[in-house]
Amino acid sequence: MAEKPPHPYARVLIPTDESANPLSVTASPVFHDGSRADEKLVSGELRCTLTALTPLLVANEHFSAKAVKGARDCGDGMVELPSDWGVPVPVASDKTVLEPWRLPCGRIVLSGSGLKGMLHHSLAALMGAPMTRVEEQFFFYRPNLDVSSSDKNARLEPRVAVVLKHQDENDTLTIRVLPQMHRSQVKFATAKAGARLNTEIGGRQSAAMTGLQYPKPDRRGNQKTTTILPGSRHQELDLNDWVHFTYATGTDGEGELARVFGAPKDYRHALVKAAEFEAGENLDVTADVLAWHDMTADKLADAQQGHLSARHPLSGDNFSRRKQEIANGIQRRKKTIRRPGQLIYVEVEKMPAGEMRVVSLGQNFRYYWMKQNSVRKRSGPKGKERPILLPLESERRVLDPDMEHSPPEALTAGRLLFGYVAETRNSSTTGIGKGDFTQLAGRIAPGHAVERVSDAQAADITRFRSGKQGAVVPLRILGGPKASNDFDRLEGAGYGHLPSDPTGELARIFPLHQPDAAKHPSLYRCHPNHTEDLEIIQKNQAGLARFISSPGAQFGVTIRFRDLRLWELGALMTALCPKLLEDPAAPLAEPNNKTPDFAVKLGHGRPLGLGSIRVDIDSLHQHDPVTGELDADAGLGADALDAFSAIPIAPEVLAAWLDVHRYKGRTYAAYPTATDRNGRSIYAHYTNLRRQEARDSRSRRL
Repeated sequence: MAEKPPHPYARVLIPTDESANPLSVTASPVFHDGSRADEKLVSGELRCTLTALTPLLVANEHFSAKAVKGARDCGDGMVELPSDWGVPVPVASDKTVLEPWRLPCGRIVLSGSGLKGMLHHSLAALMGAPMTRVEEQFFFYRPNLDVSSSDKNARLEPRVAVVLKHQDENDTLTIRVLPQMHRSQVKFATAKAGARLNTEIGGRQSAAMTGLQYPKPDRRGNQKTTTILPGSRHQELDLNDWVHFTYATGTDGEGELARVFGAPKDYRHALVKAAEFEAGENLDVTADVLAWHDMTADKLADAQQGHLSARHPLSGDNFSRRKQEIANGIQRRKKTIRRPGQLIYVEVEKMPAGEMRVVSLGQNFRYYWMKQNSVRKRSGPKGKERPILLPLESERRVLDPDMEHSPPEALTAGRLLFGYVAETRNSSTTGIGKGDFTQLAGRIAPGHAVERVSDAQAADITRFRSGKQGAVVPLRILGGPKASNDFDRLEGAGYGHLPSDPTGELARIFPLHQPDAAKHPSLYRCHPNHTEDLEIIQKNQAGLARFISSPGAQFGVTIRFRDLRLWELGALMTALCPKLLEDPAAPLAEPNNKTPDFAVKLGHGRPLGLGSIRVDIDSLHQHDPVTGELDADAGLGADALDAFSAIPIAPEVLAAWLDVHRYKGRTYAAYPTATDRNGRSIYAHYTNLRRQEARDSRSRRL
């Protein structure tokens, strides 16, 4: 195996014009009423064989470990599975068990809906259709991330600042920015009960700071807590050299979110060197920057699309119970950031003439700032949605606007072949059709695929990948790309830190084939004898798989179609057999012992190498509208492929689409990992990416 494997996924971009509008293949809709009798349309079915090239798991059955018959509760949210499951350690009670459908005789069944989803995704990518059902999500970055390694001549620089005044009439701030970014010039403190605190900016009376506690290292470097007592003048801290300001700790300003992680120090006060404060420079914070701060707070507190959504890594019971308290604290920070006497952190941009302007701010050192673009929108929550996520203009135009019921003028591939429902809550389908034409049934219907084995083989459970009666396969963590990962969804640049930053484009993601998974179970399976794998087995991030079909398993399926244009039938055949795009004259079925050049992917665990299948079209049957019979028609397939070859598709799309389906010549892939103090992980890799992104943003010139 190679030392540095490639990523397990690749992207296929949607071609666009200069205005970012999709350049999609479109055609007028075909309705199920015989109204297109003047056009040559064909109906019939494709009878196909699916052959697993790597282990296959189409997991239509999901249930938790605690629901397993014979599982024993061990307390602390853990259960011990029956001994014949082959799992030597207790696992999380909510760990998912994954199984395919099985007939009473034991044969595996692959859901027709899964095949339909695979075809929909593939054909939409091939013909440049807009994306549908892409959930909105907003992303954030920490301006102070890895600040210690930043270039001294960087464009952007984090600083400590103090709020001097808030102008209510235009919602701007006057702040004093301290001259350098050294945390040693600030001592953070907690207050004991009864502490007397100064509320005037720059107040230096020693009595005003009595009762504060701050951490101070001893001679051995160990942290100890020093308390400023009433009337005292400590040798370690000359009170006349420091000024006191209030401080808000944590993302929510009150430390509630941090307490979910553990028990952090609840700093509410800050002591600043008087000389540092007096040497600072007064700057104004514009209303636009404050407005972005408030929008950042709104999205951080958003439990649906923001930081507190179910994608948060701490989305357990403890987090859920305190989520509202955390959200309320985040909302209150809008007032905190405007409070005179508050110590805050800002990011300043150094302009060519030497002046500075504030581009971001937050109430604590590790504050979040919302990126300029989200998954669906550009320029913030109030910006415009990306055109590649919306219906085309031709899809939103109806043939007769004056009629109560009128069909759309045209449809893109996904909706054209598989139908649509115009949902008011989903902007990806809003405005398509009018009246009765706001929904349309599809014209392609895959059936369920049934395993081809004898009755004796169907009853033999040892044919599955576990190899043992009842045993399960502990899967590895799937990793990214996920909606919550802002590095995998885009092609090119990221979502942008500042308005001047470039942004990337959304793309459809395809998991790549990994032929090595057929011979090397370690690509997808955890081994109980490995310490790191044992932790994965116990936790709930990855599932336990049962009845994984072995390479070579075959399934029979019938895919019915109705009223397709010839080129639409050619597109369907190409999605099933990608080799036909490269060579339309290639045989529709091949010998089982031949390694295919191209394949498709289906089921669970595709990023781990599971789910590669070859589709052979055994026969094509056309429906005779006169006799009602299905007649085999070999010539129809050739005509359909010829018709599809005449459809204009961008060369870069054809190349990318073929590449993501390439099987021959690939080996294996893996999500990149990196090492941190907790060991090697995918998480550490993405942390490093965020550090580099922060450094690049600070050093990039306008």
